Amino acid sequence: LLRIAAAWGLGTFATTTILNGIAAVLIYYLVNVVKLDPLAAGALIFGAKLLDVFVSPPMGMLSDRTRSRWGRRRPYLFGASFLCGLAFALLFSVPAGLGTAAVYGWTGAALLLYVVSYTAFQVPYMAMPAEMTDDYHERTRVMTWRVGFMTVGNMMGVAGCPALVAAYGGDRAAYGDMGWTVGAIVCAAMLATFLGTRGARETGGAGERTASRGFASLLSN
Repeated sequence: LLRIAAAWGLGTFATTTILNGIAAVLIYYLVNVVKLDPLAAGALIFGAKLLDVFVSPPMGMLSDRTRSRWGRRRPYLFGASFLCGLAFALLFSVPAGLGTAAVYGWTGAALLLYVVSYTAFQVPYMAMPAEMTDDYHERTRVMTWRVGFMTVGNMMGVAGCPALVAAYGGDRAAYGDMGWTVGAIVCAAMLATFLGTRGARETGGAGERTASRGFASLLSN
């Protein structure tokens, strides 16, 4: 379980790097570098967060019903790894010279890809620890790895992304270089999580679960 727990925890490094990198840098980049209207840039980011509310429950049900040689959860970890890295890179690579409408289109499409790919990774990923073991103490050890990698990811997103921009020169191109660099790191970490959790235990399926029953369970908890 140690190898699986460590590999699973590594996934949180990727997700927190993305979250904090976007939180720390994206709005500044869109407003001060791309020159979007601040209200419009904020609305785009808020809309992406709101969309996640509607995307996550179907993703959970899809994951519950998936049957594959890689299990229910891990196929999504594999596919989402490439898309998450690509989405992060595209968010910071808005081409110069685009018209206003095209810039909004590029940013909106990149945010949509980010929301869908992040959810496709995060929802199945967070369902895995409860299935890996029935032992309370082993689950605690699994989550300890997550907390450790979360700390590193927080630092990478908040401090590492701005530091990379500065190291690449601080201009518009530097944001794109940072996006592709961090996107590649995120993709590699997610792929390592996929590969390292091979053989992780899965409990029985939950195909009978419905959205209404899920929300009722949430409200009753």
